[in-house]
Amino acid sequence: LPVDNCNILSRDPMEIGCRPSKFLTKITGDCQSGFGQYQSPTSQLYPFFSLPPYQDGVLSQLFSVAEVVLSVSILSRFMAVNANEIRKGMAILYNNEICVVLEVQHRTPGNLRAFVQGILRSVRTGKSMDVRFASSEKVETVPLTTYRMEFSYKSGGDFVFVNPETFEEVTVAPELVGDAAKYLIENGSVQMTFVEDKAIQVEIPASVILKITESAEGVRGDSANNVMKPAVLETGVTVQVPLFIKEGEKIKVDTRNGKYMERA
Repeated sequence: LPVDNCNILSRDPMEIGCRPSKFLTKITGDCQSGFGQYQSPTSQLYPFFSLPPYQDGVLSQLFSVAEVVLSVSILSRFMAVNANEIRKGMAILYNNEICVVLEVQHRTPGNLRAFVQGILRSVRTGKSMDVRFASSEKVETVPLTTYRMEFSYKSGGDFVFVNPETFEEVTVAPELVGDAAKYLIENGSVQMTFVEDKAIQVEIPASVILKITESAEGVRGDSANNVMKPAVLETGVTVQVPLFIKEGEKIKVDTRNGKYMERA
């Protein structure tokens, strides 16, 4: 059967706007409604599917085969891996909760069996916990989705970001933004990672360009190399800059260590 004509098999559940756990149920229901709409070889089926006009018998078999392949495809997205393959930033299932791996260490204490020790944060509650796995223990991973987002404004203590393609707003708690808040300006770009429509990580570029709003003048005649002075940036953070940098200029700052890089 020409299953390749069913392009739904290559679609990501996130693109369709439903959670992976509900993906198969949603598509199955939609397919069934599509059968009800099928009236003739020239009728248009549900838009998720790109199919040529088949007769009823062949079409029913085609959807049956596609549903089986689709089931395997979706279930394979939730892969079980050995605990020693867990890495920081991954999402896993732990006690039936989706958790993000904040820290992970691989330990081999003397003659004892190796194990993996880590810190997880629950996506649902936001609470962190210390965990330990045997190195060969199977752990179920959860797929992540990353989008480019732009910082829009602050609402109370929260940060509101906008997807520049869909214009959908996402509100993020300050705990999740962390030190990135020091370098966020309006329309500033970030990478935001989601698990089942919930933001779990905000990552800013390695460097940003910011304007100096306050800085003392360098002392005249002071020509020593590597002499620095404090400067306040438009976000309110203070960095050390060379004496020749003046108020109102823009500089490039390394967001990983908060240090001056160069004049922009």
